[in-house]
Formats: sequence, structure tokens, C-alpha cells
Amino acid sequence: MTRTHWILVAVVLFFVLVGVSQRNGNQKTVPALQPLTNREASLIEATGLPEFASEHNARPVSTPNQDFAREPQPITDLLIEKPGAPPKTGQAIDALGALIAKHPDRPDLRVLRASVSLVHGGKNYQDTLADIDAALSAEPKLVATGMYKKPTVLALRAKVDVLRGDFKGALDDLAAAVTADPDAYSEVFRSGGVKPEEDTDPTSLNKADYDALVSSFPNDFRSYMFRGLFHLFFATFGEKAFPLAIADLRRATEIDPSSALARCFLGSAVYMMAYRTEAAWRDLSDDTGAPGGYRNQMRNAALPHFQRAAELDPKLVGAHANLAAVQTSLKRYPEAIASYSRVLELQPNNASVFNDRGLAKAEIRDDFGAFSDYSEAIRLATKGDGTLGSLSTTYQNRAKASLRIQRPDDAIADYGRAIATTLKSQIFMIQLPQIREMYPELRNILDDLVGVWRSENNNRFENYRATFTILKESPIAWAWLDDLVSGTAPADSLSCPLAWQKWVSKGVVTPLQAAVKKVPRSVADQRPCSPEESAVLAGFQALTDREFEFAARQLLPLLDMGFVDAQVTRPTQDGGRDVIASYRIGEPPHERLLSVYAEAKKWKGGVGVKPVARLLSRLKHRDLGFFVDLSATI
Repeated sequence: MTRTHWILVAVVLFFVLVGVSQRNGNQKTVPALQPLTNREASLIEATGLPEFASEHNARPVSTPNQDFAREPQPITDLLIEKPGAPPKTGQAIDALGALIAKHPDRPDLRVLRASVSLVHGGKNYQDTLADIDAALSAEPKLVATGMYKKPTVLALRAKVDVLRGDFKGALDDLAAAVTADPDAYSEVFRSGGVKPEEDTDPTSLNKADYDALVSSFPNDFRSYMFRGLFHLFFATFGEKAFPLAIADLRRATEIDPSSALARCFLGSAVYMMAYRTEAAWRDLSDDTGAPGGYRNQMRNAALPHFQRAAELDPKLVGAHANLAAVQTSLKRYPEAIASYSRVLELQPNNASVFNDRGLAKAEIRDDFGAFSDYSEAIRLATKGDGTLGSLSTTYQNRAKASLRIQRPDDAIADYGRAIATTLKSQIFMIQLPQIREMYPELRNILDDLVGVWRSENNNRFENYRATFTILKESPIAWAWLDDLVSGTAPADSLSCPLAWQKWVSKGVVTPLQAAVKKVPRSVADQRPCSPEESAVLAGFQALTDREFEFAARQLLPLLDMGFVDAQVTRPTQDGGRDVIASYRIGEPPHERLLSVYAEAKKWKGGVGVKPVARLLSRLKHRDLGFFVDLSATI
């Protein structure tokens, strides 16, 4: 991205999120795909379904918030790069200053101005630091806006320190960021790219900056720890980052063996290899129960690091929590229960830990203990004192425990609560046609003419959208047309078609439909139809079977950018999987990785049912499968 792009992203994202946070506060909303008109809402309420009425749809933004949302428009215009005219970033920063003066209770505006200044390449670092320090001094208000967290603002300050040549200050700021929230390291140690050498975000420290910290302070363990965490962030995009991260983190523990934080991060890096490496994806020991699998090797390697970190700092929550997670994955449940208990001594309102300890107790058939832990997790989550990853799942866990202790009525009640909680947390994007299909009694809701506000040259005007539908009616009587010519109202004519009468009196539309018949492509349609396509097919056919597997690996990212870490398996005894990969959903640190398996067969004949069925039989829940071949299928 260019600097101009980063400025626009920062400003637009800032005011979009501010509008959302001001409108919704801390509560989740369930907006409809489009707001209902007054007429539609009244018709819905008349049918006895108020949950679809206006107060349950998109909520209007209050007048003060509307005014606040309009204020950044001139700033955005100044930052837009137009043909022959560069962005007027200096004027935009001045405009942000005026906005800060008008809203002195918004420390997030100061962070935004500091970010825009860095993206612009501004050299007035004292003013930039003043903005950042002012925002940090108003931390409660800063966090309340929902825009920035303290660790990310401290990381921004560290970047300014490096630009000023104050490497000691950068180390101190990064240390404060990590200490404030060790779990937020992925938000602190990133450069805006997917590889360590990429430098696309001028507001973040890059690889050269971390190398400079190490060169300036080779005997300070923090410089190696921070560079190791920087590399560890990129392990999400490729396992080649693991050796670099582990080497730096290990060096940090050698320089300062008493650092519990460095030891804990080293354990986390090793533990992540049990899930984010090719060897981990190949390892099926968790499913088969075979001993000595790669995942357990990594878990056992991470275990002593977490144990040592807990010994060095008994109050380091992350050390005990990670230790409990590793012990659970190694099926050492009594030890895991003890580790979870130590976490709860430090964080007595941690609902998620109560749930996890309940799961560990259930594994050793301490069903009453598990029931008690699930109940406490639910109490904390529903009371608002703690957070749960999934309240619905905890209800299900307690239901299972209730069945084991012979309390079926409680189990039924908890399963009901699990269903209700799941439905309550869903966001349903429903339009009127879908409502009509689900609720036949709502078919009288009309959307024949809808007013739509648009804007051109900063002038708003109202346009109208109408729905044109050909009604299904055949034949049309000439007498009806004669009545229309004579001036009779269409619906009052004795010859009026039934479809027209239904539409006028009840709003029921009976459209004329022409269903499209789906016909599978013939073999001829699947074959090349041009010399260029024939040349491409010939190139694939000239590959060996092994080369074709590598070609199939290259095809996956072309289908979807979500496919990452595609690897070709070994030539033989590969378990029927020629290519393994992951499909990433979401963005780090909240992404989810689904396993992907592909078979590549350079066959000349058609593909039958048996090889496809074999691939399907090897897929588990949430696995994706692909079959890549060169044959035409009938």
C-alpha cells in the first residue's frame, strides 16, 4: 500500500468504527439487511409478529452522532489523491487538530492524528509523541471508544522512538505493551505484511527496526524477545518463521534465565508448532491414539518451558493457563486441574477457565465437580463478571454432566438454554421475499415502490425503485381490455384476471416464471476449444505424476486466496493425500484454519465414483477436499 492508501484506511476505518461504537455502545444489535418502511412495519405488527417491526431493525443514529459522522468528510476529501493533485495531508492534519479542539474528550482522535502524521512522513516527532502520551494519559476514555488498546498505542510510540533514534525508549515501550497484555503480542508485533521482510505499514516496527534494537542492545534479553515475537507473528502465514522465532526467544532466555515472560513466549512458540506445521497436519496420532506422534512431541517440548515460567513468576497467568492447556492435550488431567486452579486463584472471575477445568474433571469422571465448574462459569457469564467463548457450549457441557449424575430434567433444561442462547447470538440477514416464504401470512407486505436517497456532487436527492412483475395469467379476456378502454377500474371489471385481483386486494404476487433447466456439461464442452487451451492441456499432460501433484498445489491459491501453506506429500504412503493445505477464515489473531486435502490424478479416462468416494471417506468434520484430474467427466 502507498502512504496515501494507509491514510485513507486509517481515517475511514476510524470513523466507521466510531459510528458503530457510538450507535451500539457495548450491546450487540441485530440489524436487518434493509430497514422496513412504516407501512411494512404496521402490516407486520398487525399480523402478530412484532419481532420484525421497526424497533427490531436498523436503529437510527442520533443527531449528535450524525453530526460527528459528517465532520470527517472534509478531512477525507483532503486525503484523496486526485489526478494531477497530490493529497493535502498537511491540511488534513490541521483539520484533525480542529476536530480535536472541538472534541477534547476523544483521545482516540489524537492517536489517529499521530498515525496520519507518520504515514505522511512527518518529522515533528515531539508533537506526535505528545499526541500519543495525551491519549495514554486518558486510557479509560481511550479504551471506552473501542478504537485502540493500550498495547497497540504503546507499539505506535515505540515506532516514534525508533524514528527518533531512541532505541532504549522503544525497548521500554514494547516492554510496557507486552506487560500490559501478553496475549496481545500479535497486535503489537506486526508490520502490515505477511512476510517479515515486507514493510507496508509506516506506523509499525519492521524487521530492520528490530534488527537495529538487537544491534544496539545485544546484551538486553528484551531485544531478542521482541524480535522473536515479531517472527512468531508471521508463523501464521508460514512455518518457516518458527525457527527464527524460537532461536531469538531461546537466546533471550539464555541472556536472562530469570525472565518468566521470555520463557513463557518460548513455550508458546514451541506449542504452536503442534498445530501450525506440515508435520502436525500429517500427524494422525490424536485420532488413532498411536503414541509418539509429532504433536505430542511438540507438546512435551513446550511443557518444561511453561513449568519453568510458572516457577519464575507464580503470578504470571499466561504461564499457568498455557501449562494447563498442554497438560490437557497430553491427557494429564489431574495436573491440568491443578494448573487451572492456580489460574483461578489469580483470576477468580475467569468463566472460560471454570469451563475448561470442568472439561478436565469430566475426563476423570468427577461429574459432580464438572457440574459445579460449569455452573460457576455460567453464573459468571450471565452475571456479566466473566466472559465465555461460547455460553451455549457450556450449557451443553453441563447438560452432559447432568445426565451422568442422573438429573435428566436439568439436562433437558440446559439443552433448551443452549438452543435459545445460540439463536439469540445469531444475526439473521433477511429480506422481505425471504420473510414471505417463511411466513405465508406476511405475503401482503408490499415493496412495490421504495424511496431511495442518493447523492451526486454532495447534493442529496430522492429516487424511487419500483418492482416490475409479469403476472402468471393466461389467457387474458378481451372484455377486460375493453373495460379498461371504457374507463372501468381494472379490479372492478367482471373480466379482471384472478392474478390481478389477488395483487390489488391482498398484495399477493403470482409471477410468471421460466425455470432454467440445469444441464451438466457434455464431454465435448469440457474439452479445449482453442489452440491456446489445447496447449495448456498438453503442458499438463506432459508432466509426470509427481510433477502433476506440484501443479495441483499451485492451483489451490488460484481458486481462493484463503488457501495457505499448501504442501505436497511424500510420493508413497501418503495416506491418499497428494496435497495438504489450510483454508484460513478471518484474520489473525482471530482466524480459523480448516484442513484441506487434495488428490491429483493425471488420468486419461473418466473419473468414476470409487476414487471420489475414497476421498470423501477420508474427510472429517470441517475438512475440505479437492480432486484434481485431467479427464472429462460424463
